[in-house]
Amino acid sequence: MLDGWIEPGERLECDIAVPAHDLKDPKEVVHLRCRVQAVRVERRPGGGEFGLACRIEDYCVIRGWGEAWQLPRDSKTTFTAGTAAP
Repeated sequence: MLDGWIEPGERLECDIAVPAHDLKDPKEVVHLRCRVQAVRVERRPGGGEFGLACRIEDYCVIRGWGEAWQLPRDSKTTFTAGTAAP
């Protein structure tokens, strides 16, 4: 989800949490830092949020969540865990 409108075709950087399927810790996730291109943006009913469909163009695995925030961010818009941030 995004708090504001973006145009389809815009490129963004985002973090995605993916289940790690670790039998020792079923709640464990792997974080991916992705460069994506917006394919579709739709206003959600009853609010100021927007749904977003993206195509992943490139990604890297983030080993620790703290490391993710230390990587350089060079895109105009970044969203993490479904929240937009300018």
